[in-house]
Amino acid sequence: MMSMENDSNKPSDNDQQKEKMQNLRNQVDSVKAVMVDNVERILERGERLDNIERRSEQLNATSANFKFTARKVQRKFCMLNAKWTVILSIVILIVFVVLLLLILHWTGVIGKRNND
Repeated sequence: MMSMENDSNKPSDNDQQKEKMQNLRNQVDSVKAVMVDNVERILERGERLDNIERRSEQLNATSANFKFTARKVQRKFCMLNAKWTVILSIVILIVFVVLLLLILHWTGVIGKRNND
């Protein structure tokens, strides 16, 4: 009778072994799926970081170009401002000289002939 009990236990032990193996496979598959997901996320993050790095390099280059252009425009308008300041100063000087000559002429300081 003992041998029958052992025989009936053997398939049961075998079934338990299969069940344990299946549980282990399921756990391995689950861990594998999580790891694959993690690797995909890391790759996506790396791509995003590369994209951000590329955009920051472009922004840096663009800002350097903007700075150069801004200085160039600033110099241009500074020279234009200086040019108009000189022109306006000359016009004011000419008007002042003409007014001075007119006043001197009207007051008789210049333009009168002395017959004495």
